[in-house]
Amino acid sequence: MNQNFIRFLESLQNVEKTRNFNVFKDYSLTELSQTWNDIRSKYSPSSPVRFSVIGTNAKGSTSHYLAHLLSSPYNIVGLYTSPHLISPIERLSILNNPSNDSDIEDFFANDFSKYSDQLKGLSYFEFLTIFTYFYFQSKSTKFEIWEAGLGGRLDATKLVQAEVIVLTKIGLDHSEILGDTKEKICIEKLGIIGSNTKFVFSMDQKDTKLNQLIESIVSKHKLPLKIFKSDLDDDDIPYLEKNFKYAKFIIDQMLDDGYLRRTDIIKKSFTELPKPKGRMEVLSKNPYIVFDPAHNPDAIRYSLQEIFHQKNRIHLILGSLRDKDRQGILDELRNFPVASLCFFEGEGFGVFPRVSLPFPTQTVSSISELGTFVKSVDGAIFALGSFRLYEIVSKVLQITTIMEN
Repeated sequence: MNQNFIRFLESLQNVEKTRNFNVFKDYSLTELSQTWNDIRSKYSPSSPVRFSVIGTNAKGSTSHYLAHLLSSPYNIVGLYTSPHLISPIERLSILNNPSNDSDIEDFFANDFSKYSDQLKGLSYFEFLTIFTYFYFQSKSTKFEIWEAGLGGRLDATKLVQAEVIVLTKIGLDHSEILGDTKEKICIEKLGIIGSNTKFVFSMDQKDTKLNQLIESIVSKHKLPLKIFKSDLDDDDIPYLEKNFKYAKFIIDQMLDDGYLRRTDIIKKSFTELPKPKGRMEVLSKNPYIVFDPAHNPDAIRYSLQEIFHQKNRIHLILGSLRDKDRQGILDELRNFPVASLCFFEGEGFGVFPRVSLPFPTQTVSSISELGTFVKSVDGAIFALGSFRLYEIVSKVLQITTIMEN
């Protein structure tokens, strides 16, 4: 299954895995852009409508709903997201002309491996981005949704030259790269705006100064800005539904502007569309285990508010990568009636501060120890803190043979 593609991909420097963000200190897109343009000159030009989705929280689910709302029977839609839950193949998907593993392997072997010498100096994310761009082109996509990685101004996805920029919630994350304030992070994110940009959309940041900064940046580019404000204060609405409504707002605005046609979209409600995998996903009903990748204090708060609307007695499994604000996450947890908390601090995960919390805690570092915790508790379990925890909890369920078939 994609052994040649995966083997090449895994040979590349993977900052997502090493968390060695020092490599970005003097980073620029110059070399990647040169490689990109050299390869692009060998392909026939294509002109799908491309969306760049940037922000700190809600990028993945907003991207998911944009793609599905545009996936009418007449459209082939490409969706590029990150990170993945199990396999990197999850990051590049085609709607209405489903791809499979052999499609990706064939494209790599027959069309893209010839550029291996040029590509072997790229990072994991850079290669996936450039590969996906041309893979989508081979599928004759009409629309493409590109979820940015860490930033915007220096993000590899900037090179897709999107017509539509979609800004989600700004929060404090990756501060060592993007800046130590929301304002600095916002400037970095909106640095993805390019000469091809025609529309900019933003969630209401619930911060007057931040909204004014966004308006100022966009106005300097002489672009229209539309801010989505509806329902964002209603805590009774699941965060996924809020992000669906934001995606629908974007589509409706582009319809009103004549940039999209009614035949480009599907008329389905939030409940009729599939949920993005790994977001508030029920992994098991007996025991009841829900997973969400919330990994910074703001996102943790939103996810906990939602799960506590559903269940009263909740145990947490929490794992966080080394570069995250683990103290800030713990500060958020204090505000919820958690039954108990199990820290997962296995290989690749960070160690949480040893502070007093108003509920029982324990720490595990292996799948078997986590399985013991799962068997021992009475009540619902909510696993969150990192995409990497998804595979670990899934393995726990398989090993303990308690996952429902």
